[in-house]
Amino acid sequence: MDFNKKQRTILTVGILVIILMGLFPPWVKIFGGEGIRKITVGYAFIAAPSDHRAVLDISRLCVQWIVVLLATGLGVFLSGKSNRNN
Repeated sequence: MDFNKKQRTILTVGILVIILMGLFPPWVKIFGGEGIRKITVGYAFIAAPSDHRAVLDISRLCVQWIVVLLATGLGVFLSGKSNRNN
């Protein structure tokens, strides 16, 4: 598939955003007891979480990646469609 300049730019930005999200993922602390509680502790570099008891919030990271993938795919599709009409 041949991409035009707009499509390549959108695809490149989408890939960079996904990489940055992977490098600086969301972290949570999980507490037990009378029920499991998750407390968000923010975003931090993957090799150095903000708290040694924090764990990676995989579910939120996956949702973020899916949203970016869908937005990137839609952007690539729509920018290619508009150029075919010209």
